[in-house]
Amino acid sequence: MGVSRGVVRRAHESDAFGRDFRSPADDVCRTGTLRVRRVAAALLLAAMAVACSKDSAPIPNAPTSGVVAVVVSGSLSPVKAGESVQLSATAMLANGGNRSVTTEATWQSTNSTVAVVSAVGLVTAFAEGTVEIRATFESKTGTLPLTVEADVDPNSPLPGLTCGVERWAVKTLSDADATHVNMSNVQQTRIRALNERASHCSGLPSARTFAEEFEVYEVVGRITFVRLEDDRDYHIALADPADSSYTIVTEVADIACQGAIRSPHRGALESARNAWIAILGGRSPSSLVGTTVRVRGVGFYDFNHGQTGRARNCMELHPILGIEAQ
Repeated sequence: MGVSRGVVRRAHESDAFGRDFRSPADDVCRTGTLRVRRVAAALLLAAMAVACSKDSAPIPNAPTSGVVAVVVSGSLSPVKAGESVQLSATAMLANGGNRSVTTEATWQSTNSTVAVVSAVGLVTAFAEGTVEIRATFESKTGTLPLTVEADVDPNSPLPGLTCGVERWAVKTLSDADATHVNMSNVQQTRIRALNERASHCSGLPSARTFAEEFEVYEVVGRITFVRLEDDRDYHIALADPADSSYTIVTEVADIACQGAIRSPHRGALESARNAWIAILGGRSPSSLVGTTVRVRGVGFYDFNHGQTGRARNCMELHPILGIEAQ
């Protein structure tokens, strides 16, 4: 079949033999279109890559939740000797927020002869003067100046919290014979050996009396029971690693209590309390059951009142002067 001259077939038309026919102009248009599409796609991918890189790049000075300051609050007026006041510590965050860190901060008194502070921010004043109470959390420290006034009431109670009763002065190393305890000679021994000493479980005098109560002992034991008692002592029962049938009670004193607050060995008591709090690390006391610790403490005999972990002869290490995890 013939084709008239001057008639240009459109793209994709077929000739008499079924062959595809494109004019040179069609090929040029088609090639140009493909090139334009390819260039556009490349430009789009490049734009997306730039946008993604911007999204993933760190924003300078972006706010975080890090601690920028610690604020101590709770008392603006002077307190009297013998009084206690609870302080609080608040962490100010970089993102503008804040949260209480009273039980997490490390507390310190700059003048323990005027006032002391417990591990949870409870301040007990017992002498006229000025003191600065500090709370440190994540390397940031907040301070609060405190003025303590003398108590002129002759009938006022002894400084410190009322915590315990039975043989309390002996328990807190605040009795008249506390300075006679041989602190320089620590006797390393075993829990079983302490159990095998003379037994004193009843009819105990209020004063420091027995030879063991003038000595300091060091033992290694496995924790079988822990509890914070009503008298604010941490009761830690230990078992002899070689024979768990031999146990002994050890106690961590609170220097905010009456007696301990004026003990001539208050520094050692405070150090032991802080060491124990560090071992706890904010965990539940019962979570430490099974932990092996090395304990140093003063010999003491307590009444048999069914206490958990009691030694066969009622001997204890009370108070603890040092403790460390093994």
